[in-house]
Amino acid sequence: METGDKIIAIRKAAKLNQKDFARPLGVGASYISEIENGNKEPSNTLVSLLRAHYSISGIWWETGEGEIFADTEKEKAELHPEDQELLSLIHQLDGRRLSLFKADLYKRLAEQLESDYEKE
Repeated sequence: METGDKIIAIRKAAKLNQKDFARPLGVGASYISEIENGNKEPSNTLVSLLRAHYSISGIWWETGEGEIFADTEKEKAELHPEDQELLSLIHQLDGRRLSLFKADLYKRLAEQLESDYEKE
């Protein structure tokens, strides 16, 4: 399955139009359209942000098989021990700290995405 087809499948499964799908990723609907039509490839940063924000299964992303949305407990079991430790620490954050952590993470990913986009 091509990247554009994956994006279309995710967006349709999430029942979003291109504009609403693109907004939390920090890109425009036209950029999503370009990817969906096979005219552009998303940066690794955008793919990481997309997979994190929409909870996309790593297995599905790599192979196109199985469920689009992650079964987080099953995929957590497949993570490297250091990644499991990081997830465990994140799950221990209270609501306010978790919100701050997510906001900072998305900000940093968006900055990286912008930097990647400028290099193209």
